[in-house]
Amino acid sequence: MSITERNDFVPVESIDVVAPEREPGAGRSGLRLVRADKGVRVELLLARHGAPGRDRRPPGVWLGPGQWLRWQVNYRMSWPVIEGGRWEYRQDTLNLAVGPADPELFFGEPTRHVDERGFLR
Repeated sequence: MSITERNDFVPVESIDVVAPEREPGAGRSGLRLVRADKGVRVELLLARHGAPGRDRRPPGVWLGPGQWLRWQVNYRMSWPVIEGGRWEYRQDTLNLAVGPADPELFFGEPTRHVDERGFLR
């Protein structure tokens, strides 16, 4: 689900089959998934131009069948003067399950939770 100021905070739902790796963009988080016998290793790749800088980041998270992860990160981004030089604040929350999962699952407590939200000036 995506909720953005640009869309007047109207929720936009989507359910995707995620590619094994999506490189981060200037203002977009990326994702790396590695499959192994014991499950899936999930790593959130930070947007390249988001602040605050994060020198120390958590390692990837291993998930087994039936487990799910909530990974949260926030950003402050500034746009070039040509685009108004405005600030944009964003919080990304990745909810990812291994194996078939009912969407209602994501209303509960995750098996693993990584919180990288930082102080934004």
